Amino acid sequence: MQVTRNALLLAHMGLQEVDLVHLCVTSSFLPTFRVVNLENNNIGDRAGCLLVTLLTQYARFLETLNLRGTHIGVHTIAAMYMLMEGREIHFDERQLREVAVGNNSFGQEELCKFLIAVSESTTLRVLDISGIGLSTNAHV
Repeated sequence: MQVTRNALLLAHMGLQEVDLVHLCVTSSFLPTFRVVNLENNNIGDRAGCLLVTLLTQYARFLETLNLRGTHIGVHTIAAMYMLMEGREIHFDERQLREVAVGNNSFGQEELCKFLIAVSESTTLRVLDISGIGLSTNAHV
């Protein structure tokens, strides 16, 4: 486990939704994170959406975001395409280079919007969507 001014490295820590919400609310380092790795934690869709929304608004130097196998869903992926499009921010410094959202389940419409935003990114070099499932109840 490592939380520094530049990185949130909490992969495989057994975190739950409430843990991530608490971290989002209390972390003063959010604007300085370059790397966020929460792989294989059970953070869920609501906490994932909160995290991505906060990163979109405040993490001006974000380079790597790993939410692989975190049980995120349609709300988080909707927030992700806003992150990819750069909505609500005007940070020339952001150089998002790597995104991993594999081993999660999304709605087809949300995933398509996210992939369109990805295709328009000028900085993204690595996208991991391996193991993605498409949910049939995308708007629940």
